[in-house]
Amino acid sequence: MRCGIVLPFFDAADVAECAARAEATGWDGVFLAESVWGVDAWVALTAAAMRTSKLVLGTMLTPLPRVKPWDLASKVGTLDRLSGGRVRLAVGLGAPHPGWTAFEPDQGRAERALLLEEGLAVYDGLMRGQPFSFSGKRYSVGPTDFFPRRRPCSAPACRCGWWARTRAGCRCGGRRGGTGCCPTSSRPARRRGARRARRNWRRSSRWSGRCGRPKACRGRVTTWWRRA
Repeated sequence: MRCGIVLPFFDAADVAECAARAEATGWDGVFLAESVWGVDAWVALTAAAMRTSKLVLGTMLTPLPRVKPWDLASKVGTLDRLSGGRVRLAVGLGAPHPGWTAFEPDQGRAERALLLEEGLAVYDGLMRGQPFSFSGKRYSVGPTDFFPRRRPCSAPACRCGWWARTRAGCRCGGRRGGTGCCPTSSRPARRRGARRARRNWRRSSRWSGRCGRPKACRGRVTTWWRRA
């Protein structure tokens, strides 16, 4: 089992320093929360990428409903190429809090779920390269030959983790390019919840048609245990 650290809202220079120390002491990954306002998580992760060579870098998590999926695909693809394929993206609905609602009203869980579903479909499609088109209730994307023409990510469908505790959430992730669930816990007593999340992911992958039998899903699950 691999272990990663979820850092609080440090400045970019502090994130880079912590990442370098984490890699030197044997940690496998460093993850950042993505805030609405403050330190940009992707800039901080870029700084960490320049100080490390093996450490996995990512967010925990990115609230995709409030982010344009093409903007996210550009950021993730750029950092993934810079780091040599070390980026992992975790997405979810996001939990409205004062740091969010001070700038944007909460659209409601149903609307955020729709934006998440369509946003992940657009993200996954763009990561697979052009030509790509999508038509949904909230997003409409047409093929383009505008720069960049090359595939933005070296392994498009293998860069998105999925934060989900329910079968429905895992099933959505399986359909839309997700390659694993990311349960986190700071207490050993919550490991049963992580096991349940893994079990849901395996079942949902089978239901969504991504594989024919549970055994094929075993290598698809990535679990990150965090330490504060």
